[in-house]
Amino acid sequence: WKERIFEETLKRIGKVEGVEFSLPVKAANPWNYRGRASFHVDKGAWGFFGGKSHSVIDIDECPIVDPVVNRAFKGIKRALSGKKHGIYAVEVVGSPIDNRAVASFYVYEEKKVDWLGCLSGVEGLKGFEVRLSTERKGRGESICAGGDTVLSYGVQGLTLKAGIGLFSQVNLTQNEQLVQKVIEYAGLSGRETVVDLYAGVGNFTLPLSRSARAAIGVESSVGAVEFAEENARINGTKGASFHAAEAAPWLKQEIKNLEKTRPCVLVLDPPRGGGPDVVRMISEARPERVVYVSCS
Repeated sequence: WKERIFEETLKRIGKVEGVEFSLPVKAANPWNYRGRASFHVDKGAWGFFGGKSHSVIDIDECPIVDPVVNRAFKGIKRALSGKKHGIYAVEVVGSPIDNRAVASFYVYEEKKVDWLGCLSGVEGLKGFEVRLSTERKGRGESICAGGDTVLSYGVQGLTLKAGIGLFSQVNLTQNEQLVQKVIEYAGLSGRETVVDLYAGVGNFTLPLSRSARAAIGVESSVGAVEFAEENARINGTKGASFHAAEAAPWLKQEIKNLEKTRPCVLVLDPPRGGGPDVVRMISEARPERVVYVSCS
């Protein structure tokens, strides 16, 4: 269906005909693949919203969620159920290299809770943070934290670390295949400079850097850039550098330099809204190749 929608869009808007599509890359396992999940909490129920409602369906585990996340969620629910905690949501994220999980609790008011005491016995939970959001939206401000909240996962033989609130692919097995496809489409020979816009913690930048002359990662989150630089250090990556900047302004500033950088490969993996401002400037940068990873 995605292929048919995209093909129709190309024909109708882009006036492009005869595009060939590769077969979808199937996931090895359709169950227990989600490395992160957000659960709602209301009136003693912990789980997900019911269909077309805001009523929380109480659950103990989810069949598409990673067992590490399920185990931590079940322990958290057991530890905090019946207590006056003010939680309206909790996000649990797996850290595969540790085989443990971290959690973000979202509360609508501060209550006297011994968070460390309550959560210290939760099996498989290595760290947590509590965030206050009185309007029940956004990430709010951190009011408490305990343990280790750094996530660690592997890709292409590299170890990557990320903070609990930073973006990471939800299916890490498919992420391995995604990165491999980006490397394949980039077609690097060792002579190219790769520019990775929306670089995050280096999920594409660092694997690509091993086959490029140089790799430049551009990312708006200062926290993500700090982790990306640490990831380059711990993996002994020499040819990667990172810039904390919005993609479009950085590209506009660097267009003249990129025009002179030959050959140049541009990789972009924008968030759900896409990158319309960046797309308009791609032709000016005149890269030899563009690898666009679409969220849609």
